[in-house]
Amino acid sequence: MNKYTLRFDNPTLESEYQKTEFDAFRSKTNSYFLLIYFLISCLNFSSQFIQVPENPQHLWPIANILLIVLIFVITRKYQYLGKQMIFLECLVAISSVLQITYSHNMSSESLNSVLPLVDIVSNLHFLQIFDISCVQITLTMGLKIYLSCVNQPEINLFLVLTSILSSTIQIVTIYFYKQWSRQQFTLYMKDLIWQQQLSNIIQKPFFKFSLDPISNNLVTLLSSKINLFPGFQSSFCESCNLRTFLRLCQNKNISLEQKLINDYQAERLSLIQHNYELSYQVNSKTVVVRVCNINVERFKCLIILEQCTQQKKQVVSTSNIRKSMLNSLTSNSKLLNHKFFKLGILTILHFNNRIVGIINTYDLMRKVVSYFSFLNIELFPLKSSNAYLLSTYKQQLFIFMICIFNILTTQIKSKNTKILVNLSNDEGTINIIIKGVNEVIFLEQYKSNMFLMQSQQQLLISPLNKNLTLKLQTQRMK
Repeated sequence: MNKYTLRFDNPTLESEYQKTEFDAFRSKTNSYFLLIYFLISCLNFSSQFIQVPENPQHLWPIANILLIVLIFVITRKYQYLGKQMIFLECLVAISSVLQITYSHNMSSESLNSVLPLVDIVSNLHFLQIFDISCVQITLTMGLKIYLSCVNQPEINLFLVLTSILSSTIQIVTIYFYKQWSRQQFTLYMKDLIWQQQLSNIIQKPFFKFSLDPISNNLVTLLSSKINLFPGFQSSFCESCNLRTFLRLCQNKNISLEQKLINDYQAERLSLIQHNYELSYQVNSKTVVVRVCNINVERFKCLIILEQCTQQKKQVVSTSNIRKSMLNSLTSNSKLLNHKFFKLGILTILHFNNRIVGIINTYDLMRKVVSYFSFLNIELFPLKSSNAYLLSTYKQQLFIFMICIFNILTTQIKSKNTKILVNLSNDEGTINIIIKGVNEVIFLEQYKSNMFLMQSQQQLLISPLNKNLTLKLQTQRMK
């Protein structure tokens, strides 16, 4: 930046500064200036017209008023001509001062009329860029010297020197103000570039966010790799994913979101900036985040995901589980609940057991009936025989019969209901016939059991019929 003209050496940066300054400050302020200047000009014209209606000098103020309107239109339509239009406004204001002075024949009354205009012109210098504002101040200084000396027989050096010094003070004030303004602009541009490059500087996932004062919700300003944060949902917006993660992080029933807001409200007067790490357990993961508070005028924070590791689960071997289940079976408790607990364990242990072996079907049925001793079941015949020997999947058949008897428990309406289970050997085929239950309901429950429907293909010769006859199939020994 040139230290004399206060212009940036880079033309693109200079153009960006003038555009930013115009959008942020000069455009709105200049609009108010033109409005007030228009009203003052109209009042002066009205005053002159009332005093001297047929004065040909009225064309001069009318031309100035039209120029003000034209400048306003051009400024609104062509914003890039901002500094040129402000310089033209300064010339029109000087023209108005001269017109009022000459219309009153250089009287003391004219001096009182032009003082407000001279004051209002000085405000234009702050809206202009520095080098052109120096030209405007010089023109205004010349106008003041002219007005103070025009009716004097001799030049008053004291008045001239006073005008020069006051203009110098004005230039110095504007110089430091414009210098500070441009320094703030460079800081803004650096901050903008830093934000754009933040995702490249910080390689880890992060959220940069602030607090919306209206909705009182945290709003994301910048983010990177947020899919690595626990609780991320692709269907959520960035701010929603931010709030979800902060609420998942809990410590003593206080979420990270509430902690950040509470810390800000407690320390916003001190402007203390913090940089610290926090650790949380989120969805069986250990999450370590770095919190960087950058609060100045309002809440602003940066959260970096430093570490996110899955907690190690305790691995229990299948042999240990099986050993624990077998230990449970050694209990001699005769309680009904414990009997069924044993059946459940046996079912789990032998569910995938596909070993073929010789089994006495009658002994198997007596064993199953003993588990369901609370039912009124009669087993025929009354004695075991080698005629009921069968080569099949032993454990699968046992689980199959347990499931059959479970269905029987739903069929019993009273203890007096008797169920008959008849075993027979019909030409080498062992049949189990169940009587005393509702065949239709039994078949419905049987068909709704996925294990029974899949196992009957290996254990039965044919599917269970409406007579509730189970025809057991013989398997060859391998």
